[in-house]
Amino acid sequence: ETEKSSSSSGGANHLEGLEVAARVAAASRYLDLLARHTVDEALDACALERLNPAADGKCSRAAKDLEALAADFATQIGSFYAHNGGSSRHSRHFASTGAQASAKCRECVETLAREFAPRVRTLPGFKESHAMQLVRDSEYLNGVAASLEARAVRVALGVDVASGGLTTYAPGGNPSRRRHEIERRWAPFDASERDAMDALVRIVVERVDELLDAHLETQADWAPDAPNQRESDAVAGVIVYLDGILRASSVVVPKRNARELAAHVFERVAARTVRALLDNQDKSGGGTTVKKFTAFAVRNLDLDVSALEAFADSMTVELAKDDYTRQASASSGGGAGGGGGGS
Repeated sequence: ETEKSSSSSGGANHLEGLEVAARVAAASRYLDLLARHTVDEALDACALERLNPAADGKCSRAAKDLEALAADFATQIGSFYAHNGGSSRHSRHFASTGAQASAKCRECVETLAREFAPRVRTLPGFKESHAMQLVRDSEYLNGVAASLEARAVRVALGVDVASGGLTTYAPGGNPSRRRHEIERRWAPFDASERDAMDALVRIVVERVDELLDAHLETQADWAPDAPNQRESDAVAGVIVYLDGILRASSVVVPKRNARELAAHVFERVAARTVRALLDNQDKSGGGTTVKKFTAFAVRNLDLDVSALEAFADSMTVELAKDDYTRQASASSGGGAGGGGGGS
C-alpha cells in the first residue's frame, strides 16, 4: 500500500509538473506575441513630427515614447515571471526567474533596436534633421536599455522598482562587477545609430551631388577670358549648405558622428570638384563635353578647391572645439578641486 501510495503521488506530481510547464509555455508564447505587438505599436507611433527634441533636450519625443512603452512592457515581463517562477528569495527558482526575465526583456529591446531606424527612415519626408535626431536618440536609448532590463528583473524578483536596487541582473560572480560589465557591453541600439548615420551621410552626399550637378549642367565656359576672383557659385552654395548641416550636426549628434559626416562629405566634394572636367560626360556617349579649357579654368578650379579647404579647416576646428573646452575644463576643475581639499 505504501508503494502504491508513493507511485500514485509521483504520478500526480508528474502530471502537475506537465500542467505547469504547459501553462508556462502558453503564457510565454503570449508574452512573445505581446512583445511583437509592443514593438509594432511603439514604432508605428514614431511619426516624423515626434522626432523633435523632448523638453529635457536629451532625445526626441519619439524616443521618450519608445522608452515609456518599453518600460511598461518590462514591468509586464517581470510580473509574468514573478507569477510563474516564484518571487520568494528562498525559492530554488529565484536565479532562473531573474535570468528568464532578463533574457525576455533583452529580446524585446533588441527587436525594438533592430527595427527602430530602418522603420523611421522609410517614412515620407525623412530628411537630414530627422537622421540626426535618430543618431542622438539611438545613443540615448542605449543609455536606458540596461535600466529596462533591470526593471523587468526587479519586478520578477519582487524588488521594489522605485528602490533602484539590483540595477542590472548579473547571475554569478560579484554582482557589482558583473553589473558594470553587462552595462558596458550591452548596447542594443548601436546598429540603429549606424543605420541612421549611414542615412544621414547618404542624404547629405546626394544633396551635394545635386548642387554640383546643377552647376556642371549649366557650366559652358571652360575657356574663360579671365579668371574668377573667388570660388564658383556652385561651390559657394555647397559651402553654405554644409555649414548649416555640419553646425547643426555638431549640436544634435555626438561629436564623433559629426566628424564622420564631415569627413565623408568633404571627400566627396573634393573628388567631384577636382574631377569636374573628367566626369562631365556627354549624355549621348560621345565623350566629354569639355572640348577645350584654359589655364584660367584651372585657376577657377583651384579657387574652388581652396575655398573648400579653408571651409574644411575651419569646420574641423569647430567640431573639435568642445573637446578642447572639455579637456581644459577638466584640467582646471582638477586643479581647483585639489586646492579646495588642501584649505
